Amino acid sequence: MTAQDIQTHNQPTPLGCDPADLAWVENTVKQAGTSFAAGMKILPPMRRYGMFAIYAFCRVVDDIADGNAPLAERTQALDEWHARIARLYGPQSAPQPEPLERVLLATINFFALRQADFTAVIDGMMMDTQSAIVAPDEATLDLYCDRVASAVGRLSVRIFGECSDNGDKVAYHLGRALQLTNILRDIPEDAARGRLYLPSDLLERFYVPRDAVKALDAPGLEACAGFWPPARRIISASRLSP
Repeated sequence: MTAQDIQTHNQPTPLGCDPADLAWVENTVKQAGTSFAAGMKILPPMRRYGMFAIYAFCRVVDDIADGNAPLAERTQALDEWHARIARLYGPQSAPQPEPLERVLLATINFFALRQADFTAVIDGMMMDTQSAIVAPDEATLDLYCDRVASAVGRLSVRIFGECSDNGDKVAYHLGRALQLTNILRDIPEDAARGRLYLPSDLLERFYVPRDAVKALDAPGLEACAGFWPPARRIISASRLSP
């Protein structure tokens, strides 16, 4: 995708952004190699590029959290993103220096997105960065899911056009359902990073060790994952959300 592909004749560009900036966020999405870009094609341009901006933001901060840089550098980079987001909600006297920030600013203003939701996403990445999450209690796991998944949902539903409490309820349930599904799917991949997101009380019940690598060979792991009541309840609730 190039700026020339986006700019057509004298028509205004989506969100009033520079075509080169829109091309940057779209290319970031496509380079991730997921089906997200294709799925967003059904949206009108304004909403599509708004979602591209949210995805690109999440991709950038997630890459920081999962990167190989020393802890201090990753923490500093995420702290810088806290400051960048704060600037987007502050006085707009100076131009934003990066394409992503410029498209995010336009998206925030057009769809009235909340700063707290961006902050929550970064805080969720901080949870992964500061120490590997292993066998958390239910409250810690729920907070993590809210930050890395439901907060993204709260941003997304507003871009989709749903700003009511019902939209936040959908984000709450569907975000958690998707994140818990990811946790169950990615147990081996997370173990390679020293992470084990299954809650401690569930591991204890099925005699699964609280060690990310040793848990992979535990006879009770499959039963543990299949029995997880909160996952089943939340996934069921997500199907019933308005």
